[in-house]
Amino acid sequence: MLQKSYSNFIKNKRKRKRGEKLKNYFNSEQVYDEVCKGKKRIAPKGFSVSIIIAMYNSEEDIDVCLTSLVNQTIEFKQCIEVILVDDGSTDSTQKKCEKWVCEYPENIFYYKQSNQGVAGARNFGIDKATKEWLSFIDSDDFVNGKYFEEICALLNKHVENQPDIISCNVLVFKDGKDEISASHPLNYKYREGGMIVNIDHCSSHAVQLFANSCLVKNNVVKNNNIIFPDIKPSFEDGYFINHYMLVSNKLMILSPRSKYFYRKKENSQSLISTSWDKKERYNEQIKGYLSLCKLAMKLQGSVPDRIQKVVAYDLMWHFKHSVGNEKKISFLSDEDKYQYKLLLKEAFKYVNQENIRFIERFNFGLFYEYGIYNFAFSEIDASEINILDVDGQQNVKYRYFTNEKDFKIYPVVLGQKLVPVHEKIKQSNFLGEVFAFEHIAWVNVGDRDYISFEDSNKKVKPVKIGRNPNSKKMDGVFCNQIKRFYRKNKINDKAFEVSKKFYRKASSTFLSQKFDSCWLFMDRDTQADDNAEYFYEFVSKNKQENIWFVLRKNSFDWKRLKEKGFKLIEYGSISHKLALLKCEFLISSHADEYIINVMPQKFYKDILKYKFIFLQHGVIKHDMSSWLNNKNISLFVTSTADEFCSIAGDFNSYNFTKKEVALTGLPRHDCLYKKKKRDDKSRIVIMPTWRKGIVGKTIGLTNERHYNNDFINTEYFCEWNKFFKSEFLKKMAFQDIEVILFMHANIEPYVAEFDTSNVKVLRHGDVDSMQDLFVDSDLMITDYSSVAFEMAFLQKPVIYYQFDRLSVYSGESLYVEGYFNFENHGFGPVLTEQAQLEESVANYLENDFKIDDKYIGRMKKTFPYEKGKACERVYQEIVKRRSQ
Repeated sequence: MLQKSYSNFIKNKRKRKRGEKLKNYFNSEQVYDEVCKGKKRIAPKGFSVSIIIAMYNSEEDIDVCLTSLVNQTIEFKQCIEVILVDDGSTDSTQKKCEKWVCEYPENIFYYKQSNQGVAGARNFGIDKATKEWLSFIDSDDFVNGKYFEEICALLNKHVENQPDIISCNVLVFKDGKDEISASHPLNYKYREGGMIVNIDHCSSHAVQLFANSCLVKNNVVKNNNIIFPDIKPSFEDGYFINHYMLVSNKLMILSPRSKYFYRKKENSQSLISTSWDKKERYNEQIKGYLSLCKLAMKLQGSVPDRIQKVVAYDLMWHFKHSVGNEKKISFLSDEDKYQYKLLLKEAFKYVNQENIRFIERFNFGLFYEYGIYNFAFSEIDASEINILDVDGQQNVKYRYFTNEKDFKIYPVVLGQKLVPVHEKIKQSNFLGEVFAFEHIAWVNVGDRDYISFEDSNKKVKPVKIGRNPNSKKMDGVFCNQIKRFYRKNKINDKAFEVSKKFYRKASSTFLSQKFDSCWLFMDRDTQADDNAEYFYEFVSKNKQENIWFVLRKNSFDWKRLKEKGFKLIEYGSISHKLALLKCEFLISSHADEYIINVMPQKFYKDILKYKFIFLQHGVIKHDMSSWLNNKNISLFVTSTADEFCSIAGDFNSYNFTKKEVALTGLPRHDCLYKKKKRDDKSRIVIMPTWRKGIVGKTIGLTNERHYNNDFINTEYFCEWNKFFKSEFLKKMAFQDIEVILFMHANIEPYVAEFDTSNVKVLRHGDVDSMQDLFVDSDLMITDYSSVAFEMAFLQKPVIYYQFDRLSVYSGESLYVEGYFNFENHGFGPVLTEQAQLEESVANYLENDFKIDDKYIGRMKKTFPYEKGKACERVYQEIVKRRSQ
């Protein structure tokens, strides 16, 4: 008796200690309560489950997973067995599991095998399972305390139907944060509450790709020899569960209150995201779909709608991943890509048009929907018309998709075709063929009341206002309908109340009145010295406008601008928000969220009236359409003819037309044009740009970032540091040549990590203007940065050092190649080896920094317009937009 009491004391002490550890582990009190709290209940009659957990190096997460199981509100000892299958872990997973086995020897069982993979581990567990139901929870995930209680309640409610499969609600738990998200695209199935469905009659509710959040019958699995196939990288679950449904009794329970928490780790990539880097994703996985479809044909004589929808849904992500950026699949050979395309085409043979239309549910947009139809069926008509916008001059923006570039759809009023005032064609490719042509146009409707659209055969095309796939399709629209739709800007009632209260308060203050119809200027939140600053100075001296400049008060530029007489507003302050509510134009050299989303759109878009003027930070040479296309830009400033055409012209990836884009030049170039070198000293400036994957993530709505402690292990650091500490640069000091290192703002926090003994380090706070660096330097060494255009503007030499060219253009980096090719359009030699770089620098020194005629010609061609007039051109373009 005493021994039993002592044993219970030790067990309870372990539970308390584990509970305290978990409470510290979860930042979210909500998740802790769901997992760790709950009164035990008696065992539900007739319910039992074997939970098979495949593990590999799971020491960090297995305790949380198992705690969520032993804390279930149904009786753990009577209803649950846990089969732990360790697939060759090399960490302390085994040690942790053995403690659990010791505590629950009748319920938790541990087995170890050697690297058979997840599929092999689960199949081993199936052989050992003894309970009625099987569950396949992953070792790094967990479930809520009522996970099985909710299932039992639904089973009891539908006891007469005896379902063979139970599907539970997947929620995303962001590790280390107080965030739980129900954002998974397939979660729509649970919106109608707990219920039972026939998977043949309700195929949309039966789309299932996860085995981990399902329960299946043990006897059905074993009687039909269903196993997890080794289909890497991520279709083992999908094949298993859909094979199971083919032989089941077709009844499925949906249990929304059984919450499966899929853990998304902050500093690691998921299996799903990394699977795109694996060749098997593009062949073996699609062969898995084909095997599943052929199995369905064998067992049922046809492919059920639910499996067609599974194939359509999963294939949809292939197009989302690669269309418009085929660099993401550049690691595939030409033969691999050819076979990939054949496999996709073959898979779509098993999916009819109606089931492809299923993807509309996921709001991927008309672009992907039409393009996938085109890829699958080729001979299809033009799409419906989307009305996208209307401006103050009665110009209506619309778009449609075709599979032929010359296929036209015309706006029609009273039987007459209208000619668009602006139009362009975007072309998107996929695996060497046209995915879709997108036609974007503006048409002036004037005082006309009703507009419809016809193709060249006078066939009326359906019209929808906005992009919502659920919007009503019409044969035509009244112009007042369009105006009302976009005037409302539709926000939900709760959000409207928040914005309305703020607006009433803002409008009544004296402070807000001084911002009436103002122009609000901003470069970065942390610094100025870019196009917004130079344009502000021009407007201040030459025009009569109510202008203000936004900056953080702790910026090194605040005092300088204050002394220059700038009317400053502190970033993030009440004055900043009031000014945004009242301003006519928001004018910035950047288009990041911390610029344009200070007043969240979901609360304030009904009262934010300003037009956004994008001055740009430099000259765009890479394809930045994926970042910029969704931004509402009224004026998009460009500097070169090639840049202008690459954005506003046809057959590119941008949504912008010649209505939004103007060729003006950069405002800061007006000042650069007038500057003169301040001394006779020979000077080389090194100005590499940054890389997305080597710095930390942004901190909230700011340009500041978390520090990446792994920075010194990156190729970027190693290669540049090797050059900085080279004997070649060391000798420069003896030749009376000053070498300046000026890092990008996002790399500046890491400068101390470099060996800079051979260079003079300057930071953004050390110079009044970066333009002095360009003017005073005789040679620039950069990599991919647009600062090379500043030197080209001054007709000074540039060297591009691109040691990481292959990885930079791999498809996962910041850069996607655009119209600009460094070899054909660049302003200097493009080098990949340090020895080449040193030789090129030495040649420039020997020849007194003389530029090759080839590069001089490119520089002159790039900037052909009259210099010193960019600010005036930008001003006139802004004024044009006052009435739009």
